[in-house]
This record gives sequence, C-alpha cells and structure tokens, in this order.
Amino acid sequence: MGFRVKTDKRFDNFAPSIKNRKKTPALKLGTWNVRTMTPGFSDDLKQISDARKTAVIDMELSRLQIDIVALQETRLADSGSVRKRHFSFFWQGKPPSETREHGVGFAVRNTLLGSINTPIEGNERILSLQLHSSTGPVNLIGA
Repeated sequence: MGFRVKTDKRFDNFAPSIKNRKKTPALKLGTWNVRTMTPGFSDDLKQISDARKTAVIDMELSRLQIDIVALQETRLADSGSVRKRHFSFFWQGKPPSETREHGVGFAVRNTLLGSINTPIEGNERILSLQLHSSTGPVNLIGA
C-alpha cells in the first residue's frame, strides 16, 4: 500500500526551493597580531625588509583565502599603503621621530578595493575601514 502526497499548486510561489535561492558569497574576515613589520625587532624575522614581510603576509592570507584582515602591532611609521600581489596594506602608526611600539592596519584583497573607502582617519591604536556591501555600509574596526 503506497501513500500519495497531494500538493496545492497555488502555494508554489510562496516557498521558493533552496536550489532557486541566489546565494551570495561570504567574506572571510580575520585579525592578526603580526608582532612587527619593521626589520630588527624580532630574532625570528632576521632583518627581513619591510617589503618582504608584506609579501610573506600576502602569500599567507592568500593561502588561507582570507578577504580582509585587521593587523595589530605593525610598528610602521606614519600612515600609508602598499599594494602587493594579492592584497593591499593600509596602516597607521606613530611619527618616525617617536618609538614605534604599536600600529594598526588592514590587509584587503585587491579584488575588493572598489568596495572600500580607504582608511584615512585613526591613530596608532585604532583604525576603521568602511566596506560597501549589497545591504549597505559595513564598518570594520582594527584596534
């Protein structure tokens, strides 16, 4: 004896099936205490130049498929940005005349650069980044 399920066609438009829903890809966000991005502060980094450290971070974030990461303890002077192969780096630190013991920044996948406002305000302890999404602006804070 088999059972037959009768469906009412009038309600088909009210409950779209899962396969018909459009899925938007999620961003992978993270935070990373890089300890330093300047030469000479750590025995582990052994005089690797600033450019090389950003290249290493660029490769690691790409390998992990991260989209945006907040960086702490960058220890870079002033504010600035640099573009590498997969990511662009933005940072805020102390003036070159002061001891660089803090510093914050962001690494943003290059494909997302059109969706962000470049961080321009902050200090060596806090920096914000605004991302434009399909649902409105998203504010990210690195501290």
